[in-house]
Amino acid sequence: MITPNSVDKNIFNLILSLLESAEKRNNDELKYMNEIHNRVVDTNNNIIRIHNNKSVHYSNRNTVLYNKLQELFGNSDLMLDCFYKLKYNIGDYSHPHTDSYSDQTSLLMLSDNFTGGDFTLDSKQVNLNKKSMFVNFDSTKKHSVSEVLTGHRVVLVMLFQNKIKKA
Repeated sequence: MITPNSVDKNIFNLILSLLESAEKRNNDELKYMNEIHNRVVDTNNNIIRIHNNKSVHYSNRNTVLYNKLQELFGNSDLMLDCFYKLKYNIGDYSHPHTDSYSDQTSLLMLSDNFTGGDFTLDSKQVNLNKKSMFVNFDSTKKHSVSEVLTGHRVVLVMLFQNKIKKA
């Protein structure tokens, strides 16, 4: 069972500050991101969609932010490939799926003013519902988010790939 950890308050505030001023991905980068997201599938091999989701994809050219996220959530074998802020509004949810493109997924909670929006990993609920809480997990594990009932659930999603590609 995965137990979430928490980022130090000063580090969390630094990340929030860096996200506020971070450069967004340009059209070519967004096209690439859409190709990645089209490979995220649910348990029935259907494309997964989150109703009314609002996501902000950040450019990897944000070197200070990129390096901080790599340092905090990656390791010597993993490279941060992409990161984005995902906002779940009332009624939004995510079906069980894997992040087939990446090797490790890291989630950092950016909000805690919501009900519902429960995170499930490998059919087990993970208590990931407070600002600054995070989890790292194998991207091949099925995970989902239940319907948000009130407020807004905002999470920073980070997808890592192994530096050495599998043969």
